[in-house]
Amino acid sequence: MQSALTPVKLHISFWPSADESRGSMQFHRSLDDVKNRLRNSQINFQVWRDITTEQGETVRRGGPPPIAEIILYLGTSGIAVAVYELLRLWIEAKNGRKIRVKMGDFEVETTQMSEKQFRRLFEILNQQRKSDEREKQMESLRQKLGAEGFILIDAKQSEEEEFKLY
Repeated sequence: MQSALTPVKLHISFWPSADESRGSMQFHRSLDDVKNRLRNSQINFQVWRDITTEQGETVRRGGPPPIAEIILYLGTSGIAVAVYELLRLWIEAKNGRKIRVKMGDFEVETTQMSEKQFRRLFEILNQQRKSDEREKQMESLRQKLGAEGFILIDAKQSEEEEFKLY
């Protein structure tokens, strides 16, 4: 069972602008700056794909990948604000850059987002994660009780049938 303080895992993809996608190293140098700022901010992250990494493993490439990705582990809204500021600076540095944020099966792509929108997105994703965790816990409980021979009745269905009797 995960606690309420479990960090939210965000998978972020960085996409270059149109002129950067033609082999410019400016895109990858800018990402090095993002990674250095993350290290200095004490925000937990993992490089998922960049020039020397693929899914966390060191690789050798003939050329850089078309996109770069990191996974951030965010725990509080204060951290979310710091990450927003960092990402905003990266996008503003070059017109046409995009960011994709993924949590589980949910994905958002943006080129511009206000701090208020980013914080709201973070809150919504965090609420959904908590809801998903509760659903998994309830399903696990149902399975355990069923395996012990308990007969499970849907409380809503039971109430509806009770009202039909009168």
